[in-house]
Amino acid sequence: MADGQQVPEERESAGDQITVTLQYLSGKIVWGPEQIRSSESTTVLAKIAAEAAEVPFHKVSLAYGGQKLARGTALSDHGLIDGSVVVLVAQEFSVDVIQDIQSSMGIEMLPGLSDEEFAKVEAKFGIQFPPDLRAFLHVGLPADWHNWHEFAKDSFEKGCPEDTASREIQYNATPKKDRKYPPEVWLGEDDTFDELMERWKAHPLIPLRGHRMMPCIPYTCGLPVLSMHQMSDNIVYGSNFWTWLAKD
Repeated sequence: MADGQQVPEERESAGDQITVTLQYLSGKIVWGPEQIRSSESTTVLAKIAAEAAEVPFHKVSLAYGGQKLARGTALSDHGLIDGSVVVLVAQEFSVDVIQDIQSSMGIEMLPGLSDEEFAKVEAKFGIQFPPDLRAFLHVGLPADWHNWHEFAKDSFEKGCPEDTASREIQYNATPKKDRKYPPEVWLGEDDTFDELMERWKAHPLIPLRGHRMMPCIPYTCGLPVLSMHQMSDNIVYGSNFWTWLAKD
C-alpha cells in the first residue's frame, strides 16, 4: 500500500513538468527545449536565460504570446504549456548612444526611470514599456514628455487631473459613439461596437509626448509611433521609436 500511495504524488510531479524553449526575436534558440516546472517562477527562467545568453540578468526580459512575463509570477500564470516557446529580449542598447541622442534633442532631460518606477507605472496603467522605449527612458526622460516619475508615485492616482497620459488616451485614442466619425467608420463588416472596445482594451497605447503614442503589444522592439487626434486623424508618425525621434 505504501508504494501505491506514492503513485499520485509522482504523477502530480510529472504533470507539473513542461518543455520550454527560449529564443531570440530573430528565432535563434538560446536554451532548450528543456523541462521546467510550470509552477516555477518567471524570475528563475529569466536567470536561466541570462546565463544562457551571457548577458546581465537586469537586461533580460521574457515574453510569451506577445505579453511580457512579469517577474515573480508562475509560468503557469501566463498560460505556458508543454512545448511553449518564450522570447528572450536582451536589452543591448548602448547607454552612450542614447545619451548622445538625448543631448542632440536640445531639451531638458530629467533623470531616467528606475526599475521600481517602471514596475509601478506598468501595474498602475496596465501597460508594458517596449524594450526600446524602456531603454531610452531608463537613461533619461525628456521634460516635455508625460512625467512618468510623477505617475509612479504611490500618492499619484490614475485619472486624477494631473494624469496627462490618461487624459490624452481618453480624448484622442478612445472609441466613442458620439465622435465626429461614427463607429461604423472603424468597424469591420461583422463587428460590433462592444467587440471594438474589447480589442481597444487588449491593445493599450503609451502616450509619449502630447498625442504621440506607441503600442505596447506585442512586447518587442520596432513598434511604430502614432499621432492620435480624436480618433479621426490618426497616422503613423514614425515607423519605429528611433525614426520618430529623428523626425519629430
